[in-house]
Amino acid sequence: MVPGKETYIWRLLCGLYGMHQSSCIWNHALHVSFLSWGFKWAECEWCVYSHHSDDGEISIIVIHVDDMLAASSSEPEAQRFQTKLEATWQISALGKAKLVVGIALHRDRMSKTIMLSQTTLIDKIVATYGQSDPKPASTPMAHGAQLLKPEPHKLSMKANASAWPTYLTGHLSAPSCM
Repeated sequence: MVPGKETYIWRLLCGLYGMHQSSCIWNHALHVSFLSWGFKWAECEWCVYSHHSDDGEISIIVIHVDDMLAASSSEPEAQRFQTKLEATWQISALGKAKLVVGIALHRDRMSKTIMLSQTTLIDKIVATYGQSDPKPASTPMAHGAQLLKPEPHKLSMKANASAWPTYLTGHLSAPSCM
Protein backbone atom coordinates (compact mmCIF):
# COMPACT_ATOMS: atom_id res chain seq x y z
CA MET A 1 0.00 0.00 0.00
CA VAL A 2 0.98 3.56 -0.58
CA PRO A 3 0.99 5.66 2.65
CA GLY A 4 -1.94 8.08 2.70
CA LYS A 5 -3.76 6.18 -0.09
CA GLU A 6 -5.00 3.16 1.89
CA THR A 7 -8.61 3.80 0.86
CA TYR A 8 -7.88 4.26 -2.85
CA ILE A 9 -9.19 1.68 -5.31
CA TRP A 10 -7.23 0.82 -8.43
CA ARG A 11 -9.20 0.65 -11.66
CA LEU A 12 -7.67 -1.58 -14.30
CA LEU A 13 -8.09 -0.31 -17.82
CA CYS A 14 -7.53 -3.79 -19.24
CA GLY A 15 -6.80 -6.94 -17.24
CA LEU A 16 -4.43 -9.66 -18.33
CA TYR A 17 -7.27 -12.03 -19.25
CA GLY A 18 -9.11 -9.32 -21.17
CA MET A 19 -6.31 -8.64 -23.63
CA HIS A 20 -6.03 -10.40 -26.96
CA GLN A 21 -2.25 -10.40 -26.58
CA SER A 22 -2.24 -11.80 -23.02
CA SER A 23 -1.41 -15.36 -24.08
CA CYS A 24 1.53 -14.13 -26.16
CA ILE A 25 2.77 -11.90 -23.34
CA TRP A 26 2.56 -14.75 -20.83
CA ASN A 27 4.16 -17.23 -23.26
CA HIS A 28 7.01 -14.80 -23.92
CA ALA A 29 7.61 -14.27 -20.18
CA LEU A 30 7.75 -18.05 -19.62
CA HIS A 31 9.99 -18.53 -22.65
CA VAL A 32 12.51 -15.90 -21.54
CA SER A 33 12.60 -17.27 -17.98
CA PHE A 34 13.01 -20.89 -19.05
CA LEU A 35 15.84 -20.04 -21.43
CA SER A 36 17.60 -18.02 -18.70
CA TRP A 37 17.36 -21.09 -16.41
CA GLY A 38 19.13 -23.25 -19.00
CA PHE A 39 16.11 -24.96 -20.54
CA LYS A 40 16.13 -25.83 -24.23
CA TRP A 41 13.04 -25.11 -26.26
CA ALA A 42 11.78 -27.97 -28.45
CA GLU A 43 11.53 -26.30 -31.84
CA CYS A 44 9.22 -29.04 -33.13
CA GLU A 45 6.74 -28.47 -30.28
CA TRP A 46 6.20 -24.89 -29.11
CA CYS A 47 5.02 -25.80 -25.61
CA VAL A 48 7.79 -28.23 -24.54
CA TYR A 49 11.04 -27.35 -22.76
CA SER A 50 13.77 -29.67 -21.48
CA HIS A 51 16.72 -29.22 -19.15
CA HIS A 52 19.75 -31.48 -18.76
CA SER A 53 21.67 -30.61 -15.60
CA ASP A 54 25.41 -31.06 -15.14
CA ASP A 55 24.83 -34.06 -12.87
CA GLY A 56 22.80 -35.87 -15.56
CA GLU A 57 19.32 -35.07 -14.28
CA ILE A 58 16.56 -34.26 -16.77
CA SER A 59 13.43 -32.09 -16.51
CA ILE A 60 10.73 -31.82 -19.15
CA ILE A 61 8.11 -29.08 -18.95
CA VAL A 62 4.90 -28.92 -20.99
CA ILE A 63 2.88 -25.68 -21.06
CA HIS A 64 -0.79 -25.18 -21.96
CA VAL A 65 -1.79 -21.51 -21.55
CA ASP A 66 -1.33 -21.06 -17.79
CA ASP A 67 -1.17 -24.76 -16.86
CA MET A 68 2.15 -26.53 -16.58
CA LEU A 69 3.12 -30.19 -16.32
CA ALA A 70 6.65 -30.88 -15.10
CA ALA A 71 8.44 -34.24 -15.09
CA SER A 72 11.91 -34.70 -13.63
CA SER A 73 14.26 -37.64 -13.35
CA SER A 74 14.69 -37.06 -9.59
CA GLU A 75 12.98 -35.34 -6.68
CA PRO A 76 15.88 -32.85 -6.13
CA GLU A 77 15.70 -31.82 -9.80
CA ALA A 78 11.94 -31.29 -9.50
CA GLN A 79 12.50 -29.23 -6.35
CA ARG A 80 15.13 -27.05 -8.07
CA PHE A 81 12.67 -26.24 -10.86
CA GLN A 82 9.83 -25.51 -8.43
CA THR A 83 12.11 -23.20 -6.41
CA LYS A 84 12.92 -21.20 -9.55
CA LEU A 85 9.24 -20.90 -10.41
CA GLU A 86 8.33 -19.76 -6.89
CA ALA A 87 11.12 -17.17 -6.93
CA THR A 88 9.72 -15.69 -10.16
CA TRP A 89 5.93 -16.07 -9.90
CA GLN A 90 3.27 -16.85 -7.36
CA ILE A 91 2.36 -20.42 -8.22
CA SER A 92 0.04 -23.15 -6.98
CA ALA A 93 1.87 -26.48 -6.85
CA LEU A 94 -0.92 -29.05 -7.11
CA GLY A 95 1.19 -32.16 -6.45
CA LYS A 96 1.26 -35.24 -8.61
CA ALA A 97 -0.61 -34.82 -11.89
CA LYS A 98 -3.98 -36.56 -12.06
CA LEU A 99 -5.82 -34.55 -14.72
CA VAL A 100 -4.12 -32.38 -17.35
CA VAL A 101 -6.07 -30.58 -20.10
CA GLY A 102 -8.92 -33.08 -19.87
CA ILE A 103 -6.63 -36.12 -19.89
CA ALA A 104 -6.53 -38.31 -16.78
CA LEU A 105 -3.11 -39.67 -15.81
CA HIS A 106 -2.44 -42.80 -13.78
CA ARG A 107 1.11 -43.88 -13.04
CA ASP A 108 1.90 -47.39 -11.86
CA ARG A 109 5.46 -47.33 -10.57
CA MET A 110 5.58 -51.10 -10.00
CA SER A 111 4.88 -51.95 -13.64
CA LYS A 112 6.60 -48.74 -14.86
CA THR A 113 3.59 -47.63 -16.90
CA ILE A 114 1.57 -44.46 -17.40
CA MET A 115 -2.07 -44.74 -18.43
CA LEU A 116 -3.79 -41.84 -20.22
CA SER A 117 -7.58 -41.63 -20.36
CA GLN A 118 -9.89 -39.07 -21.96
CA THR A 119 -13.08 -40.42 -20.38
CA THR A 120 -13.70 -37.15 -18.51
CA LEU A 121 -13.42 -35.10 -21.70
CA ILE A 122 -15.58 -37.53 -23.66
CA ASP A 123 -18.26 -37.47 -20.94
CA LYS A 124 -18.22 -33.66 -21.00
CA ILE A 125 -18.66 -33.58 -24.80
CA VAL A 126 -21.47 -36.15 -24.63
CA ALA A 127 -23.28 -34.09 -21.95
CA THR A 128 -22.73 -30.80 -23.83
CA TYR A 129 -24.44 -32.14 -26.95
CA GLY A 130 -27.25 -33.89 -25.07
CA GLN A 131 -26.18 -37.40 -26.00
CA SER A 132 -26.15 -38.87 -22.47
CA ASP A 133 -29.20 -41.00 -23.22
CA PRO A 134 -29.31 -41.49 -27.02
CA LYS A 135 -32.02 -43.49 -28.74
CA PRO A 136 -30.69 -46.56 -30.55
CA ALA A 137 -31.07 -46.63 -34.32
CA SER A 138 -30.44 -49.39 -36.79
CA THR A 139 -27.52 -48.99 -39.15
CA PRO A 140 -28.19 -48.84 -42.89
CA MET A 141 -26.53 -52.16 -43.74
CA ALA A 142 -27.71 -55.68 -44.41
CA HIS A 143 -28.42 -57.76 -41.31
CA GLY A 144 -25.55 -60.17 -40.66
CA ALA A 145 -23.03 -58.29 -42.82
CA GLN A 146 -19.48 -59.10 -41.75
CA LEU A 147 -16.97 -56.23 -41.47
CA LEU A 148 -13.35 -57.03 -42.19
CA LYS A 149 -10.20 -55.05 -41.48
CA PRO A 150 -8.42 -53.91 -44.67
CA GLU A 151 -5.17 -55.62 -45.49
CA PRO A 152 -2.31 -53.08 -45.22
CA HIS A 153 -0.52 -54.23 -48.38
CA LYS A 154 -3.68 -53.58 -50.44
CA LEU A 155 -4.04 -49.95 -49.37
CA SER A 156 -2.52 -47.40 -51.68
CA MET A 157 -0.29 -44.73 -50.13
CA LYS A 158 -1.87 -42.10 -52.37
CA ALA A 159 -5.36 -42.78 -50.99
CA ASN A 160 -4.17 -42.68 -47.39
CA ALA A 161 -2.13 -39.50 -47.85
CA SER A 162 -5.11 -37.49 -49.09
CA ALA A 163 -6.23 -36.74 -45.52
CA TRP A 164 -2.79 -35.67 -44.29
CA PRO A 165 -2.69 -32.03 -45.46
CA THR A 166 -5.95 -31.14 -43.67
CA TYR A 167 -4.68 -32.63 -40.40
CA LEU A 168 -1.21 -31.11 -40.65
CA THR A 169 -2.33 -27.58 -41.45
CA GLY A 170 -4.50 -27.51 -38.34
CA HIS A 171 -1.75 -28.74 -36.01
CA LEU A 172 1.51 -27.23 -37.22
CA SER A 173 0.82 -23.52 -37.14
CA ALA A 174 3.28 -21.50 -35.07
CA PRO A 175 2.25 -18.68 -32.74
CA SER A 176 2.87 -15.26 -34.24
CA CYS A 177 4.21 -13.73 -31.03
CA MET A 178 7.61 -15.48 -30.86
